[in-house]
Amino acid sequence: MSTASDHRISEDLRYELADAARVAESRNRPRGLLVVATLLFLIAGLALIVALRQHESAVEQQRLHSDYSTRIANYTLQFAAIEDLQNSGQGELNEHINDLFSRIEKAATAAGLQNKPAIPDPKASNVRGAVKILYPYSMQDPSLQSLLAWVEEARSAVPGLEVAALEITPMPKAWMFRVTFVRWERPS
Repeated sequence: MSTASDHRISEDLRYELADAARVAESRNRPRGLLVVATLLFLIAGLALIVALRQHESAVEQQRLHSDYSTRIANYTLQFAAIEDLQNSGQGELNEHINDLFSRIEKAATAAGLQNKPAIPDPKASNVRGAVKILYPYSMQDPSLQSLLAWVEEARSAVPGLEVAALEITPMPKAWMFRVTFVRWERPS
């Protein structure tokens, strides 16, 4: 019969078997494939980041071009309207109007304001060969609708009159209304 001591492995043989097992295990592990797969994953991630940034940049460029095109279309419409007005024989678009204040006062009456607007102190400045005139008005009225209608009536009554600033403040029984009209005129 064999005894337990006959089946024992010597220390040298045990180290040799352990070393052979370690070598066989390292051969069975696909380290190269794992490294290649990791590198490909990192490259794909970087390519994705670059593509997303390029996409964001292209979308931003497209939005800017769209905004630019919209502004150009609006300017084209405004220039066409000005040209139509000039060609229609209404040459007072940029000419001095002697009865400007009375037209604005009539617009206030037509809008149903209780009080007539006080004649403001116009402020004129020369800008690139034209005269820019600001007309600051300050009014109080119980009806905000009448005040806003007055602004529209004044713009309709005076060619080239635009609103430069508008401030509305509620008061206990009225509305405090500050409007600054602007008009461009040719220098005389």
